[in-house]
Amino acid sequence: MDKSQNPTAIEIALTSLRQDVLSLAYLPGTKLKVEHLQQTYGLSSSPIREALNRLTWFLMLICKTSPACDC
Repeated sequence: MDKSQNPTAIEIALTSLRQDVLSLAYLPGTKLKVEHLQQTYGLSSSPIREALNRLTWFLMLICKTSPACDC
């Protein structure tokens, strides 16, 4: 199977969260909680945390807490 037809949970979380950040679904200054994002995207905490970390690395988010990053 083609990988593009089966995105990983991390890819789903990253794409969804990135789009929501860019579309201002989360206004600047909003604290993003892993538990809320899990419910919103229907994913476990690991891909959500990885997406948050990657978006922080891309300078789309600012993480003000621990390296585990509950932004």
